[in-house]
Amino acid sequence: MLVEILEILFIFGILILVFGPTKLPKIARDLGNAVHEFRKSSSGIIKSSPIDKSDNDKESILNIAKKLQIEIEGKNIKQISDEILTKINNDKE
Repeated sequence: MLVEILEILFIFGILILVFGPTKLPKIARDLGNAVHEFRKSSSGIIKSSPIDKSDNDKESILNIAKKLQIEIEGKNIKQISDEILTKINNDKE
């Protein structure tokens, strides 16, 4: 544990030498904002996964599958969504 603390202090010392004590807080703030934005964006992606769809979204997905003539019998919403995406991607090519 002492080695880890010394490593952190060493890295911090190098950062002060390279960037100076006036720029270091701005760099840390920008890095913190970037991490915050990344976490906010990634949580939005996880929340919008096809597994967590509401009933209206499920109906929409089923209607799209029927229009694309995709068999929906015995499949869950995620499998149907994946087939819709596959069919759309194949049609683009």
